[in-house]
Amino acid sequence: MKILGIIPARKNFKKLKNKNIININHKPLIYFTIKSAKQSKYITDIVGSTDSKRIANIFIKNKIQFPFYRPKKLSSDNSNIIDTLIFTLKKTEEINKTKYDYICLLQPTSPLRKKDEIDKAIKKIIKTNSDSLVSLCKLDEPHPFKLIQIKNKKLVFNKNKKNKINNRQQMPDFYMPSGNIYITKRNTLLNNKSFFGKKNTFTLINQKDYININNAIDLEIAKIKLR
Repeated sequence: MKILGIIPARKNFKKLKNKNIININHKPLIYFTIKSAKQSKYITDIVGSTDSKRIANIFIKNKIQFPFYRPKKLSSDNSNIIDTLIFTLKKTEEINKTKYDYICLLQPTSPLRKKDEIDKAIKKIIKTNSDSLVSLCKLDEPHPFKLIQIKNKKLVFNKNKKNKINNRQQMPDFYMPSGNIYITKRNTLLNNKSFFGKKNTFTLINQKDYININNAIDLEIAKIKLR
């Protein structure tokens, strides 16, 4: 199996400036994802995707393939990650003169991957012959059933609230993507223009290991957990 690992890291973020290269314990945030990717036994090639010269230099310094810059149309807050992955896949296949079986997306904002976590996920998607795999974390509070919307200055309750499911023990478990790992078959990505196909599987991470850095508070938590 040929597996392409893609690390996307654009430079502009509204909430946290230079998020992907912000310093955490004397290392840029992106370093922790690069390290995890390079430890994988099954990822065939790793390619960096960025519009930033500073990030490109980090890729090159760490011997991550970086053959081209990401175009501006794929580098804004409104850009679709699927479009970025398809663009990166096609360009990399053209340069490397090969076709990959799976694409593994590794986001720098989720740096708490455990040792062998990537390879365990790769083995699972191959063993189950699934179209995609996503790492999940159990959602605790607030439970989705408890969430309230405001429409036309009025409260709109979750439909399950009307069914009087108020006891937490009666509520079903929900899971959120942890951001650690996304894996998809090449044909699923290109044909569906989506990460998900008909047959999908998952890996679970512990809540204590979850962090997805989107703001300054997340950053401070990551600094503690990555010590």
